[in-house]
Amino acid sequence: PDRPAALRDAVPQPARHAASPWPPRHRHVVGPPKVTMVMRWKTTLVLLAVTIGLGAYISLYELKQQDPKERRERAKRVVAIPPETVTGLTMDTPRGHVRLVREGTLWRLVPEGLRADPDRISQVLRETAWLIADRVLTGSPTQPLDRAAFGLDPAVGRLTLVTDEASTTLLVGEETAVAGSRYVQVDGRPEIFVVPERVFEAIHQPAETFHDQRLIRLNPWTVEALAVTSAEVTYRLEQHDGEWTLTEPVEDRADRTEVTALLNHLSRLETRRLLGEASETTPPPTWGLETPRATVAVTSGEPTATTTLAFGRTLTEDDTLIAASRSDEPQIYAVAANVLDALLKDPSTLRAKDLAPSELPTEPSGRAPLQDESPGAQHSLDDGQVDENREQDEGPPEEISTKRTPGE
Repeated sequence: PDRPAALRDAVPQPARHAASPWPPRHRHVVGPPKVTMVMRWKTTLVLLAVTIGLGAYISLYELKQQDPKERRERAKRVVAIPPETVTGLTMDTPRGHVRLVREGTLWRLVPEGLRADPDRISQVLRETAWLIADRVLTGSPTQPLDRAAFGLDPAVGRLTLVTDEASTTLLVGEETAVAGSRYVQVDGRPEIFVVPERVFEAIHQPAETFHDQRLIRLNPWTVEALAVTSAEVTYRLEQHDGEWTLTEPVEDRADRTEVTALLNHLSRLETRRLLGEASETTPPPTWGLETPRATVAVTSGEPTATTTLAFGRTLTEDDTLIAASRSDEPQIYAVAANVLDALLKDPSTLRAKDLAPSELPTEPSGRAPLQDESPGAQHSLDDGQVDENREQDEGPPEEISTKRTPGE
């Protein structure tokens, strides 16, 4: 407005449209163009697939990475074999060669065929089948470990564990400078491990140590029947649903305590020494097993099987021992003679001592009769009730006067 009128008139003014209520736009001012981003659906799917694949790769890679503690423990793992999968053991130590084979649940020494001690076998497997080292020694490509320096070439002892899939041999070397440990190595692996001394002690045993010293092993809960036969005594016991029954010579409930004591005595019976083997046809008559003094047939186990024990005559050189054998092996053993005292007992001692409530004799009142051995005693069975038998034998009871006589 301060400009001169002539100057204002010289400046061209934009034309106004009468029909438009808005002021005219500046035609010489250009705004930013509108940009539209169009994403094709195929491109979106490709990017989504790449993202998912990358995430999956990272996740799998992280899962494969072991925990540092687990990685250290794995490096110290010498042997990792489930004990129940082991079917054979071979041990070579300065005390001799021992080979054991499992037949079902029973271990036997090979080639003798003798039953092996399951407790000894469990100890060996416990110490060796899942073995963790205290330390791990590793060499380098340029300086490998000298196996001879650790007593591993040749090895002091060897243990081979056999499964259905493979076999693993453990080499045992010398003791370490620190007492209580030894060097061991798995055959075919370069590392040398330091393990407790008890690993070697478990296998460093003579063959006879692994022989089962018990004539028979019994679990009273799995025994189904026990039959004893002899010239003096014969009886049979059977277990059904946890209850023992005497079926011969009479049928009656059996005393569980007596039966369990009998089975425990039989299970603890140890073989003192091996007398020899019976021939294929008949046992030698010198041990009296051709006509045994007593036989015991035990039915037990899963699957159920019956094993018969035979007891012969007393040994000439030692009258505290008698000859004994099992029906499932040819060996003849010497066992304690007092086993016959426990077996050849009166069957009546095996009958249940407690009578069932239905077996108790009762009076009409429902109370058990009482006895009084004192002479002249009058026994009341109930309030106001007198023994009728005594009244018949002795007559009516005397009337007792309650009056005092003079001078009392």
